[in-house]
Amino acid sequence: MDATLARVCQDFEAVVLRPMFESLAPAARLFAGEDDTGGDDETSVDSASATIGALFSDALAVAFARAGGIGLGRALARSLDARAQ
Repeated sequence: MDATLARVCQDFEAVVLRPMFESLAPAARLFAGEDDTGGDDETSVDSASATIGALFSDALAVAFARAGGIGLGRALARSLDARAQ
């Protein structure tokens, strides 16, 4: 199988997984003891927290997909590789 095809399929799986990890962020904050507002009224702090959360979700989704993920990337790569032959 072509390494480029495998990497592109892993990246696609990461795009699919990213919303799942983003949806877990509010639960993680509550579990850590923060309230819904984050405990601070400053908009810049909320904006920075949102940006950091988005970057973390992206990195987690990519790492999860590259480690094997849920198998979507592998299945897609096998399917596309079979069609190319």
